[in-house]
Parts: sequence; structure tokens; C-alpha cells
Amino acid sequence: MRDDESRDGERVDEATTRPWWRRTAFWTNTLVVVSIVATGVVVAGLTRPPERPSEDPRAAAEDYLTPPVQYPAQIPGCDAVEPPSTAEWAAYSSFGEQTYDNPREPWFSGPKATAMAQALAAALPPDAAVDLARPLVFDPIADFGGDDRDDVPGWTSLWTNLDRGSGPGEFNVQVANWDRAVPACVAGDLVRRIAGPGDAVVDLQETWYQVGPFRTFSRSATGYLPDGSSVLAQVTDQVAVGSGGEPEVAAEFPLTLDELTAIVTAPGLRVTAPVPPGTPAPRERCSADSEASGRELTREDIARLGGALDASWRAGTPAGVTLDGTLDALQLGGAGRNAVCVEVGTSGPGGPGALTVGIGGGHRPPVPLDPYDPAAEHDRTEIRSLPDGSVSARTGPSGQFGSYRQVAVTRPSGTRVSVSWRGPELPTFEQLESLAVAPGLDLP
Repeated sequence: MRDDESRDGERVDEATTRPWWRRTAFWTNTLVVVSIVATGVVVAGLTRPPERPSEDPRAAAEDYLTPPVQYPAQIPGCDAVEPPSTAEWAAYSSFGEQTYDNPREPWFSGPKATAMAQALAAALPPDAAVDLARPLVFDPIADFGGDDRDDVPGWTSLWTNLDRGSGPGEFNVQVANWDRAVPACVAGDLVRRIAGPGDAVVDLQETWYQVGPFRTFSRSATGYLPDGSSVLAQVTDQVAVGSGGEPEVAAEFPLTLDELTAIVTAPGLRVTAPVPPGTPAPRERCSADSEASGRELTREDIARLGGALDASWRAGTPAGVTLDGTLDALQLGGAGRNAVCVEVGTSGPGGPGALTVGIGGGHRPPVPLDPYDPAAEHDRTEIRSLPDGSVSARTGPSGQFGSYRQVAVTRPSGTRVSVSWRGPELPTFEQLESLAVAPGLDLP
């Protein structure tokens, strides 16, 4: 920890013109935002990562490594190059739920996040496959509060994995409202500066960092755009496979520097880019079937299930109820890839509600609890056998969590379709069950 940094994570003001993501890399969730700062260095012409583990002699003595920076240095596109700064640690904490309606950042909103994600999808190469479990969704802007955060602009980020046939690599895009001058060139921060379209300036970087014996290579482009936007797009050559697991390493980077440059200069990613009328906010994440143990689902599986689900709803919509979206937008939920879900808002005469559908395989049919089992005293689940051999479990309504009703149908194949409804007006069990038993929802 630096002498000018307090132990509770509060950062002392620092006079610098370097952009925030040159000093900080961010990992974000809804409660905490923590930044880890380490100045890396350039590996010019890097195209393929070496074998692991690293033979770096410093690895035994240090937990975190970056290449040494050479200075003085010349960087193509830079009239002058400043010396590298020393590595730093800094932490920013944000508590409370983050939302897309942050009054400190009026340029950003839920529809803006969707429009940016659509622009990003259009800027990606057609053969770049996005990880099904991590769709293109920009996060809300974290609010650190207080005037002492003025050196940190409002930014939104997106993380996923990309695969172009040589293995997945992590892909990160960050967009910030950074209405300042283009920063000076600093040794270790970039390998080349180029002129982009429309007076944009783009800094290109290729480097690596090492944690323990594993070395991760990265490639990035940072665009400084004339409207005051800063856009960073970065790819790495590996994806972590879980806590304590050995990372999966791609044979090649999933994007070239030219492709990264096209992304950071895409007009739709700019802070001032207009949002088309009627653009919705990002969908709420849903929780998929955590007990599913069937095979991993493919894109084709998800598209087929979504089409069948939406068609069934349209054929038997409860009277007076409309959805705030469609049921064909299924998404993988939870840690696994063998179950999908979708949650949409509902509107009716009694007010708003929500419909959630989950589909997963590998289930055994439920059985009624023994009436002498103490756990059965508070169980209100009704188990019914259906003509096709499926078993239906009905639950609700319950006043404890508001008006709620659920039907979970387990088919002979082991596929379970769960349909739940929250709101002031509940469909009948039969209506929910008709959606759960719809044709085309089986997982062979």
C-alpha cells in the first residue's frame, strides 16, 4: 500500500493526466468495485503466446509480474514519450444496488446500454462467437459518491469470452465519459499511436501479466474520440475455468489490432450516440435450474426452445395479460450451461407482475413427501401424474412472498420445465401447466 493511500480504500487525489484505465483495471459487481493498478509493458509484434508455465526467474519471488519497461523509448505515432510511472495499488468501493438511472451520469441509461451492446455486436467480426453464458450486456455505472471521485469518470463495462475456432479468449469493453485532452504517450502503456477516423486517436497495446506460474497475454486498443468518449477494447489469450483451476489457453488472440480499432471507433459506442426510439433496457438476469444435470445446451437448442415457448404463449395467452417482452429470449443462467431461463414483466388489469420460465435436463420426477415426515407439515406442493407420463408439481399461492404460483413439469426424458408467476392476478395452475407441457420443450 502506498503512503498516500488510506487503509479503508479511500484514494488520495493524484495530479495526473493519464486516463483512468491506464492506471486501473476494474472488476465490477453490484456491490463492490475494486481496482488493481499495475503498469505493464509492451511486447511488440506479439501474435502467439508461449507455452506455460513461465520460465521467468522472478516468478519464484513475486506473485504478480509484468515485463520490465525500457526507457528512454520511442513509440511510433508519439512525438514524445514520458517515463513510466511506478506500480500502484488503489481501491474504490461502492455499496448498494447499482442501477442504469444514475443521476451523476445522465448520458447513460438502460436503453443506452442496449444500444451500445447492439453497436458492439455489429462491430464484431461475423465469425466471432460470443460466450452463451455471458451475453453482450453493459453493466450499470458504479456510483462511488462524493466529490473526491472527480478524477474517475463514469464508465460502463462489458465482459465476455470470444472464440474464433482457436479457443476462447476473454473480451472486455469499457466506455467512459472522459472529456479531456488526449493523454501523453507513456513508456509501457502503448506500442503504437495511430489516427482513427473522424479525428479519433487510437492507442494500441500488446503486453502480459503473470500471476503465480501462469502468464496471460493481452491485446488492446483505446480510442479517444472527438465527442469526449474514451473506449477501451481488450482481449486476452485465456479464460479462467474456476477457482483454483488451470486457465484454458487459446492458440491465438480472438481479435486483431485492426479489429479492436474498428470496435473502439464504432459510432454507436460513443457517449453522445443517439438511442433509437423504443430501445428497451437490458433484460433482468434470471436464475436457471441449479439442479439440472443434463448435457450442455447449444445455440441451436436454445433457439429451438425459445421459439417453441414463445409460440405456445401466443397460442394460449391468459385473457387481459400482456408481456413486456418475448419468451424466446432464453439465456443460460447460473454457473452451468445445461439450463436456460427467461423472465419478463407482465401487465394486466390488476397491475404489473412477472413471468419466469426455466428449462433444464437430467431430473428425476418428484415424489410426494411422507405425510409422517416433519418436513411435510409445511409443504403445500401438489404432485400430479399427467397422461404422457410426466409429473407435475404445483406450488402456491403464498402470501409470504406476495402473490405467487408455480408449476414444474418433469417429463419422462428428465427435462423439467418450471413456470412461475408473481403478481396481483395469477393465472390458473392449468394455464401455467399448459405452457410447461408445450410441444418442443423436451431435451433429448
